[in-house]
Amino acid sequence: MPDRPESVPAEAWWSPEDNEWVLGPKDAKGRLHGVVRYWRPDGTLCCESELVAGQFHGPTTRYHETGELAQRAGYEAGLLHGPRTWFATDGVTTENMLSPGMSESIWKIEAEYRRGLFTGARCFDRAGVAVRSDGTPLPQRPPGVPPLAVHHRSGSWLDGTWTEQGVPVGSQRRYSASGILVGEEHHEDGQVIVTERRDDGSPRVRYARRNGVLEGGAEAWRRDGTPLVRAHFGETHAIEHLDRAGTVVRRSEYGPLPPPSSSPAPPEVDQCVLAAVTDGEPGAVEQATAMSPAGLAAAIARGWGGDDERDHAVARRFRRLVRRLATPSLAGRLAALELDRAPRLMTAARLDAAVGELGADPAVDPAALEAAFIAQGGAAIALSLRDPARAIGALEARITGTSLSLAHHALAELPPAIGRLLELRRIDASSNRLTTVPAELADLFALQELDLHANRVTSLPSELAWLPSLRILHLAENAMSSVPPAVFELAELQALGLGDNQLTDLPDAVADLTELHTLWLTRNPLRQLPRALTRLASLRFLHLGDHPFAEPPDVLAEMVSLEELWIASPSLERLPAAIVQLPRLRRLIVWCSGLTTVPDELFEARHLAELRITDNPLPPGTVERLREALPDCKIY
Repeated sequence: MPDRPESVPAEAWWSPEDNEWVLGPKDAKGRLHGVVRYWRPDGTLCCESELVAGQFHGPTTRYHETGELAQRAGYEAGLLHGPRTWFATDGVTTENMLSPGMSESIWKIEAEYRRGLFTGARCFDRAGVAVRSDGTPLPQRPPGVPPLAVHHRSGSWLDGTWTEQGVPVGSQRRYSASGILVGEEHHEDGQVIVTERRDDGSPRVRYARRNGVLEGGAEAWRRDGTPLVRAHFGETHAIEHLDRAGTVVRRSEYGPLPPPSSSPAPPEVDQCVLAAVTDGEPGAVEQATAMSPAGLAAAIARGWGGDDERDHAVARRFRRLVRRLATPSLAGRLAALELDRAPRLMTAARLDAAVGELGADPAVDPAALEAAFIAQGGAAIALSLRDPARAIGALEARITGTSLSLAHHALAELPPAIGRLLELRRIDASSNRLTTVPAELADLFALQELDLHANRVTSLPSELAWLPSLRILHLAENAMSSVPPAVFELAELQALGLGDNQLTDLPDAVADLTELHTLWLTRNPLRQLPRALTRLASLRFLHLGDHPFAEPPDVLAEMVSLEELWIASPSLERLPAAIVQLPRLRRLIVWCSGLTTVPDELFEARHLAELRITDNPLPPGTVERLREALPDCKIY
């Protein structure tokens, strides 16, 4: 027990549990009952509370070490109930009211509780002005938004109840910046029922999850209100795609998977040899005299399979073993495949050819060879994706959270079994050899991002138009001469990457992507840009780098929503004044171009926060004059 400070009454006792001095009446059972006061170890008054039978019940007041009011709250049967208010101080205090990331300019926080559940909060600065958690002024609360709704950094308003740990309880509602109800959730007994709406209030999707997994009925609608998808998730899954008349045009059903096909295991004598070689026993390779077809298949896979993480010394011993035991015909096949020199099969194409060629030799069991390579991993993912039952396991092994990574595997195709992975929200299949993707991707009700950049994609299946939640689609660095029509049916798309293709035109249908805010068109031989781009009221970012235009198309000057524009290109010779004067433009990138002059209006463009203009053949001193004229703009 610490020494009793003079300010602490002699009747108070030390509470190790609270690390404070306590004084208050008790009931017949020894429980605190009535007004109780608490002092810190240094003797400053910390808290005054009302308790009933050992539980907080009634008002509670906390104080800073300075004696100023720090917090006022109320309790009901031990649970926070009613308003709770925090007050800051200029003095030194241990009563910290700010959570990580909150601005120190916040001087007061008002929160509301309902029997232990948090229902909302408001922050104020010293002047009593309502502010966000970052200290910036809080926007006007739109009509229809409940008074306790919390403003989110995304611009939306959240109304509902949460535990102190932020876990939602009961019903939550989300309102847009303009006050439209755009989302509802109801949480009960491990299940959450979700309805998401568009900014006009019309329903977009409705679904349910239990313990994070889709369960029961689900629906999705087009912007015109017609049904898009109807599904039921459970022990078996059924997904229906509908046309605008409500007719089912495609139906998928997924039942239990058959067990993966098995392959014969090497006999016991082979297992002994394999184990001896693996362990590096002296003479293990030299003493081996023969192996069964299944055993030799296992040895081949151990020698030439796997990835960079494999044990290279073990792999070398197995390659020596295979060369020593190979029949003349198998030795010929190894030489034809250049495996007498290659240490590893590093690509899916090479491995596929090796499995086909070596598996055709009588000395090798083909089923065991394929299974053994799959077990080694590495480029053998392509083999594991052939068998639907085996493909699911191979795909699930590459899922982190709700994200599937298949990048850099030289895959020529994706398996239809991918449609079973209903919880996926992101697929990265970049840097492969895909020319298209399976229609079964359309069954991924929750998919929000699909990355297909750096492939050989020339088209996409029309079924992808039924993806109800896709927000981001990367198609850069492919072989497209036109944009697949299904792309323009993805009404919820917010970011679209089309750079590094062979596009000469962009269809007017791009205007149907009303939610699009980011568009990449880099390095395409475009002849012109459509005026339909001006109808993309949400578009904030446009990358048109390395374009073929000496002067950017006139339509760019009418895209008043743009905040960031990349038009740097060796072809660029003139920068129109109208582009410089776009009202919301903050970042303009024209460096490494052919500009020999800039419009006078650029020197007045004080709305710019960043200008990249170096590496142009401009007159000497131009960049320095711009830096002087635009002191608040970062100029590179």
